[in-house]
Amino acid sequence: MKTFRERSMLSKTAILIGIIFGSIWAFVFINEILFGSEPVTLEGIILFAMALLILFFVIYAIARSEQIGGIVIIILSIAMCIFSYSAAGRNKILAVAITGVPFLISGVLFLFNSQIRQ
Repeated sequence: MKTFRERSMLSKTAILIGIIFGSIWAFVFINEILFGSEPVTLEGIILFAMALLILFFVIYAIARSEQIGGIVIIILSIAMCIFSYSAAGRNKILAVAITGVPFLISGVLFLFNSQIRQ
């Protein structure tokens, strides 16, 4: 396994985007579960599960295979975009841009980096 310094700039960017946005989503949802004044909705639980899965596959892409991790991240982020679009109220495009697009960028960067190295 490569260290962070040995990785390409594409790989570093994908790692940082995936971990930062995954951690933000995890922090927000855990904070809402523990300290939120309103009950947790099914939509929140589904988005939390998707964000955790994506965060897991970002770690998988770092440790094992950028290609497989990138493909799964892309699939999950597209599913997250579709779900957030259908669950959002008025600002559907904003919901998609905040929830799924950063993970989609991370997955594409992982996949692109794995294709360059081959």
